[in-house]
Amino acid sequence: MKISDWLEEKMAEGMDVSRINMPSEMSYDQAPILDPERLLNQSLQIILPYR
Repeated sequence: MKISDWLEEKMAEGMDVSRINMPSEMSYDQAPILDPERLLNQSLQIILPYR
């Protein structure tokens, strides 16, 4: 189950999810793999916002 789906379920139950603790089984064991091209594009948008 995706975290977003789990949060939507909790909101449907009437829970305030702004400060909810995520179950440990839904957390990552390791950092996600990052896409270098996407990171570069995001960095350029921060550095050069007016192109």
